[in-house]
Amino acid sequence: MRLSLASVSIDLGKLDAAKEEIDDIRDKATGEKRLILQNIEAQYELARGNIERANRLVSDALKQRRTVPSLGLMAKIEAQQYRKALVEGQLVLADSHREQALKLLQEGLVIEPTNPQLLKQMETMENIPTP
Repeated sequence: MRLSLASVSIDLGKLDAAKEEIDDIRDKATGEKRLILQNIEAQYELARGNIERANRLVSDALKQRRTVPSLGLMAKIEAQQYRKALVEGQLVLADSHREQALKLLQEGLVIEPTNPQLLKQMETMENIPTP
């Protein structure tokens, strides 16, 4: 229940409340809950603009198990890196991040072909003009 509360707090922009929940359950989470917590921590870091920290957390989760939520979250991180590279004029790097986001979403859709969140992300990424 506290994992859900942390996630909802992030969605509502209540990052301080989310951080408190994350800190309180970090030592208690094991197994599957630990993987879920890593994704929630990555969402928190992404919401704070810490793309690199979010990337590390999701990368670790993906090394353990390639789940649809982790793949979708990593695709969001790649999309953020795409936008950052575009702003910085790094067009080749931007295109690489866009392609990686698309691959991650495709992998997730193989696992769960009707996942609405992945389908929406895929539509968004496909409609972004390439540099």
